[in-house]
Amino acid sequence: MVNMSGRLKHRVEVFSRVEAKTESGQRRYVYEGGKFVWCEIKPYSVNATLWSQTAVTPGGRNPYEVIPQMYRFVMRANALDVEMDMYFMYRGQRYDVMSAVPYFKDPSYQEVYTKLRIESDTRNGYKGSQWSGE
Repeated sequence: MVNMSGRLKHRVEVFSRVEAKTESGQRRYVYEGGKFVWCEIKPYSVNATLWSQTAVTPGGRNPYEVIPQMYRFVMRANALDVEMDMYFMYRGQRYDVMSAVPYFKDPSYQEVYTKLRIESDTRNGYKGSQWSGE
């Protein structure tokens, strides 16, 4: 058994996809946050050829650009039932869930593998730029 309690230093907000109804009664899905878990976050992979594609929607350009980085979140297994349509927010950055597996050193923990996504129109969370005169 490995004591991971002291290493869970990152408070991460979890967003889950839930069904909602529009004013006209149609079904749609929205993401709701509000649940927080304590995790250990570590870089996992920097494979630029695998995750460097930018998705384009039929209506135009996708506002998200995939950054070629994957991260591993280690958390208590009973803290969260991980689903593939979830994402995590930590310090203004979005991490999309890719997969979840048991932590092999201690089965009371789980590893969640994620990919980092940054909104292109917010310039990585910075509101202004000294170069553009904003």
